[in-house]
Amino acid sequence: MKTYLASFVVVLGCLLAGSPAYAQQVDQIEADIPFPFHAGVAKFPAGKYTFHVTEISEISTMEVQSADGRASALLEIRNVQAQQPSKTTELIFTQYGGRYFLMRILDTGDKYSRTLVDTGYLKKYDASLESGKTLHVPAYRSSN
Repeated sequence: MKTYLASFVVVLGCLLAGSPAYAQQVDQIEADIPFPFHAGVAKFPAGKYTFHVTEISEISTMEVQSADGRASALLEIRNVQAQQPSKTTELIFTQYGGRYFLMRILDTGDKYSRTLVDTGYLKKYDASLESGKTLHVPAYRSSN
């Protein structure tokens, strides 16, 4: 929660200070997620979601919003360069027991994956990256 709040304060401070930071919506991806999941410190029910990726200078954020508008969160992400451009648009989750955690978003043709910044939330459930099962959920780029 502290990481999320600190990230929000930094982004808000840059915008209010009139610095040369600029906001640019980069991607909008939609997916129908068949299970409840965690993203950052937020928990979401199963359903249809839109993911908006926004870059503000060197800070990247992602807004997750349910189709009905009832659930949303702003998350910090980082771009991780891949060996090859992605061949699919998909969300990658890691399953620990009965819990699913959103880890990355891939977009067709993009040479970067959007990776959620570790908030330490996995530690709450004693989850480790080595012990989880990876799940791929198909997604698609939507028109803005």
